[in-house]
Amino acid sequence: MKKLAILALTVVLAACNADVPADSSSGTVQDERSSDDGNPATPPDAVQIPVEPDGGNGSGAVPPADATMEKSIPLAVRGKWREIIAPVAGASGRDVQNVTAAQCVNSDSKNMGKILNIRADGFSFFEQGGRLLTVQERSASRIRATYDTTYADTPTRGDYVFDVQDGGKTLVMREYGDNARPGPIFYKKCPR
Repeated sequence: MKKLAILALTVVLAACNADVPADSSSGTVQDERSSDDGNPATPPDAVQIPVEPDGGNGSGAVPPADATMEKSIPLAVRGKWREIIAPVAGASGRDVQNVTAAQCVNSDSKNMGKILNIRADGFSFFEQGGRLLTVQERSASRIRATYDTTYADTPTRGDYVFDVQDGGKTLVMREYGDNARPGPIFYKKCPR
C-alpha cells in the first residue's frame, strides 16, 4: 500500500512539471516565465501602472529631495501645550513660569484658543488644526512641515515650525505664508 501511495505521488508531481522544459545543457528545469537572467519576466498581458510624482494623491507635488525623512512629528514636540504671553524683548520662553493643570483645561472659556494639541500626524487648537503632509526639516525636537489646514471645506495649507526648547518645557511655533500669524508664538508644556 505504501509503495502504491509513493508511486501515485511521484506521478502527480511529474505531471505538475510536465510543461516545464529541461535545459539540455545543464539538466536543470527552466521556467518559461523567467527571463534569460533567471529573474521573473513580466507576463505579456501585464498592465504597467506609472508611479505619480505626488504619490498618487493628485496634488502634483514632487516629493522632497530626502524622501527617506520620517513623516511624523517628533516625540518631544507631541503633547498638550498652553500658549503663554510672549516674553519681553531679549527674554526667552524659559523666563515664564510653567502652566498649571487648570490653565490646560480645554472647556474653560479662559483657555479657548490657547491650547495646542500635537499628535504624530498633526496638530489642533480651538477650531483649527492641520494634518501633516510633507516634512522639510526634522530633528528630535524640531519640525518644519506643510500641513493640510482645510477648514469649513476651504482647502488650505500651512507651513509651520514647532521647536521645543528649555529641556522640553517650552515650544516655539512659527507660521510662514501669506496668512501667517506674525512673530513666534510661545507655549509651555501642560502637566500630565
